Amino acid sequence: VQRLRESEPLLYRDQIWAAALDLIAEHPVKGYGLGAFASVYPAAARFDTGEIVHRAHCDWLEWWVEGGMAVPLILAALLFWTCRRTLAAPWLAGVP
Repeated sequence: VQRLRESEPLLYRDQIWAAALDLIAEHPVKGYGLGAFASVYPAAARFDTGEIVHRAHCDWLEWWVEGGMAVPLILAALLFWTCRRTLAAPWLAGVP
């Protein structure tokens, strides 16, 4: 709630996302390896507050940076599949 009251709730996140997109552009297919975001991010960082950026603050971007194109495609397929299954069995609505 406090973050939403701030004048700029996405402070620094837009720059982190832009750096993540730069990292994706460098290795779009194979990525950098699962769990590698914190170690590869400093090479593309656009600002320095003195704190370590451990996460991209956007799961889809972080998965693509770490796992390459295959990871978000597999997860999107899983999301699509679970949404389709929800139409057949509405009691599954919480799964997607």
